[in-house]
Amino acid sequence: MSRIRVLGIAPYDGMQILMQKTALGFPQIELKAMVGDLEKGVEVAQDNFHADYDVIISRGGTAKLLRSEVDLPVVEIPITEYDILRALHLVENVSDKFAIVGFPNVTENASHLSELLSVTAELFTIDHAAMAEQAVHDAWQKGYRTVLCDAVASIAAKRLGMNAILITSGKESIHKAFSDAILLCNGLTTLQAENHFLREVISGQSNETVVFDDSQNLYFSTVDVENRQAIITMLKHELENYTEEGPIRMIKSLDGTMYSIKAQHFTSGSKTYTTFYFSRSKAPFSSARSGIHYYTHQQAQEVFYNSFYSSAGDIANLEDNIKRISQSDRPVMLIGEEGTGKESVATMIYSRSTMRSHPFISINCALLNDKSWEHLQSSHNSPFAESKVTIYLSQIDALSQEKLRQLLAVLIDMDVCTRNRVIFSCTRDAGDSTQDKGSILADKLCCLNMHLPPLRSQKERIPALINLFLSQFGITQVSDVIGMNDEAVKLMQNFPWPHNLSQFKRVLQELTTTSASALISAEDVKRVLDLESGSPVAEGLRSQPERFDLNRTLEEMTKELVFRVLNECDGNQSVAAKRLGISRTTLWRYYKSNS
Repeated sequence: MSRIRVLGIAPYDGMQILMQKTALGFPQIELKAMVGDLEKGVEVAQDNFHADYDVIISRGGTAKLLRSEVDLPVVEIPITEYDILRALHLVENVSDKFAIVGFPNVTENASHLSELLSVTAELFTIDHAAMAEQAVHDAWQKGYRTVLCDAVASIAAKRLGMNAILITSGKESIHKAFSDAILLCNGLTTLQAENHFLREVISGQSNETVVFDDSQNLYFSTVDVENRQAIITMLKHELENYTEEGPIRMIKSLDGTMYSIKAQHFTSGSKTYTTFYFSRSKAPFSSARSGIHYYTHQQAQEVFYNSFYSSAGDIANLEDNIKRISQSDRPVMLIGEEGTGKESVATMIYSRSTMRSHPFISINCALLNDKSWEHLQSSHNSPFAESKVTIYLSQIDALSQEKLRQLLAVLIDMDVCTRNRVIFSCTRDAGDSTQDKGSILADKLCCLNMHLPPLRSQKERIPALINLFLSQFGITQVSDVIGMNDEAVKLMQNFPWPHNLSQFKRVLQELTTTSASALISAEDVKRVLDLESGSPVAEGLRSQPERFDLNRTLEEMTKELVFRVLNECDGNQSVAAKRLGISRTTLWRYYKSNS
C-alpha cells in the first residue's frame, strides 16, 4: 500500500521539529515539514504543489488561509485546553496581568480555563490575521504588557515591546492531526476508487453521458469523438429549453447522425446537475424529405399548436373530446376534409397527455419513400421501436392497400399502440360515406374516432377567425390592416372553403398583403374568392348536393344523418334532436356509437 504524502506547514520552528519527531511513529506517512505562517505558509504550499501531496497539516490562521487558497485537503492541528493550560502556567511567572489574543478556538478554550482557575485575563478575539495587530495594539493601550497569543499576534506584540507568550501545540495535538490525516486520506482513497469504478461503468455503457452543473458548465462527459464540441453545443442549447421538473426524451439530428436523448435533473447538496444520456445512429434518410420528423414538446407547439391552425380547437368545438381522449391510452383516428386542422388537434392531444415530456414523432404517409418505409418496418431505430412517445401518422389514405396491410401487421406485432400514444388521421371528402383506409385501420385497432367538421359548417365563427388571423399576422408582418367590413365578412362566410383552414389562411394572407386600406373591402374579397371559385372542388361543392350512399343498412344511414344534422347545428344537441324529431338521449346514443 502506498504511503500518504503529507506536507506539514508549521507557524514556528519548534512545531516543525515536533512534526518530524511525531511522524516517526507513523510508518504509513511520508512527511515534509516546513516553516511558514499565514501568507508565507500559503506561498510554501503553492511552491510545493507540484510534488503531488495527499494532504496538508497546519495550525490556526495558517490552516484556515490554506483552505481558501489551495485545492488539497487541509487538516488543522488543534489547540487544546492542555496547550493553553501549559501557556497559562508559563505566563504566571511573567506577569499577573495579561491579555489573551487569538482566533475563537484559542479564546473560547482560554475563557473556560480562566473561569476554572480563577485567572483574570482579558480576551481579544480575532477572525482573520489582519485583525491581529489591532487587537494587540488595543491590549497595549489598555495597559497590558504581556500577551498570550499564537504566532501571528506574537510578531505584532514584539514590535510594541510587549512580552509574548506563544501558545504552542504539544505532541498530543500533532499526533491527533496525523491520525485525522490518515483517516481522511483513506476515506478519500475509497471515494476516488468508487468514483473511478463508476466512471468506468458509465463509460462502458452503450449510451453516452454528458453532465452540466447549475451554471451550465460541463461537469462530466464520456463523449470522445471528433464532433464532441458540436454535441456539447447542441446539448447546451437543449439545456436552456429544459424547464420540466421530471425527465424528458427527445430526438435530435446533427451532421447526418440521429441522437436519441434522455435528460434528467439530479441534486447533490445545494447544487443541481443536468444529465443527458444519449445513443446515436446514422440517420438513414433526411427526415424532413422522407415524411418522418421528430419534435420536442416545445417544437411541436411551435410548428402546429402555437400557430393559426390552433384555432381548429375552437372552431371545431372539440375541447371536451380532446380532454376525454387525452385521458385514454387507446389509439385515436382523426377524420376530416383536407385542411381541417388535424395536425393541430393531434398536437393538442399530445400536449394534454402524460407523454408530453417525450418526443412527438410525425409520420406523413404521403411523403414516405421506399427507404423510409423500410426504416419504419425493420430498423431498430424505427419510431415503432420507441416507448412512451406520441406517434402521429397522417394521411393514412395515401397508403396503398398492401402498405396499409404491412403497417397494420407491424403495429400489432410490435405492440406499438400499447407502448405509445398513436394518433392517425385520414382525409375524407364531403359526402364520402364509403369505408376508407382510415376506417379499416380504426376498426382493426379499436381507435377512438374524432370527426373534424369542415369550415363551411362553422360560418358563425368565421368573423372571430378573421380577427384572430389579423392579430397573429400583425405580430410577424408589417401591416396597416385592422379588420374587414361587414359585407366582406359575409362573402367570407358564404364561401364553401373546399380546402378549409389551409385555404382560409392563404386567402387571408393575400387579402392582408394586397389591401390598400385599413379595412379589407368586399371588392377585395370578391376579387380573391372569384379566383378560388374556379377550382373544381369548389365548383363541385357549390353546384352539387352532398352524396348520400343508400347501399347501406338503415342503422348506418341513420348514424350518418344524425352526424350531418349535428354538424349543421354547430354541435348543439338540443337543436339537432328537435330537427330530427328524436330525444337528446337517442341522438347521443347515435353520436357516441359513431365516434
